[in-house]
Amino acid sequence: MIDFKKLRDPAYQAEQRAAREAEDKAREALDALQREQIDRCLDNYDSLPQKEREFVLSCRMRTGRWLPLTEKQSKWLSDIAARFAETKGGAA
Repeated sequence: MIDFKKLRDPAYQAEQRAAREAEDKAREALDALQREQIDRCLDNYDSLPQKEREFVLSCRMRTGRWLPLTEKQSKWLSDIAARFAETKGGAA
């Protein structure tokens, strides 16, 4: 059963709002990190094997449509991007 009295409680509303804002910030930070990783991979596109090229392009397409990557996809993207971290850092 829904507790409408609790839903109208200002303290409860503030608590829920704070939780939503924290979730939004965490999601935005993850999205920004994944976009940066995709960009780093695309900067080094020619050095990627064909399977990883296709994967990076599919990640770009998913994030462009605001679809979250799965944990497995995120891990693989992170592993690929980590190979190029020093290259991009040295060029900047």
